[in-house]
Amino acid sequence: MKKFFCEMYVKIYTDGYPSIYGKIPPETLYAYLVDDMGACYDGDSQLPGDHRLWYFGCNEKFGVMRIVLGQKTFVRRWGMGEASFKNVRDLLAFCLENKIFDQQQHDRLSRITGEGETINDMYRIGDYLAAKASGRVAPATTQRKESEYAQRSS
Repeated sequence: MKKFFCEMYVKIYTDGYPSIYGKIPPETLYAYLVDDMGACYDGDSQLPGDHRLWYFGCNEKFGVMRIVLGQKTFVRRWGMGEASFKNVRDLLAFCLENKIFDQQQHDRLSRITGEGETINDMYRIGDYLAAKASGRVAPATTQRKESEYAQRSS
């Protein structure tokens, strides 16, 4: 498949999320979604495994996912508190249907999405990853406001 126009952005913390804006090949979008964001720490150690894809489904701020593929367009924009894993699943379905992702890529991203849905709060991703790394059961997820996170991080 040739390149297509893609815009991907989500506001987290103090705007540290890398964005995509422009024409890209399918493998660039796949790598972007599956890669670690690198925003979670346990003390001074970075916790691996915080997939960028998760932040599209559970951030408390705003974002956009847009793909223009010839005459076909996928667009999801959301504001404060409106992030949803339904948008992520819709994106994956669009990408599979339009052969941006093959079945294997789609299945992997769907598994990652399912794991993100169990967390469902960007402020709990670090807790989840720390519990996962230590072999403990992941903590229950509850919505937490950014101000509470900032107080905990201080």
